[in-house]
Amino acid sequence: MPEHPQAGAILGLGIGAIILTSLTGLGFILGIVTIIMGSKARKEIEAADLGGSGKVTAGIVMSWISIGLTTLALALFGMFLALLMLL
Repeated sequence: MPEHPQAGAILGLGIGAIILTSLTGLGFILGIVTIIMGSKARKEIEAADLGGSGKVTAGIVMSWISIGLTTLALALFGMFLALLMLL
């Protein structure tokens, strides 16, 4: 069964989102793009009976993790700033 042409790219973007989040904290931007592309590819895979759904799913999951880590980091930073203002 042929693979969706963007499956590898979506997996790579998901990995890139995790790396960018750990290095700069800006991986959420790439994560959002990957989730949009992955959702579209997932629909195309189901409609055309293509392979690569595992790669697409992995890319989407890594993107959600990237967004979650960025949100957690921002929340912790905000709490840290709030504690500094109380002192």
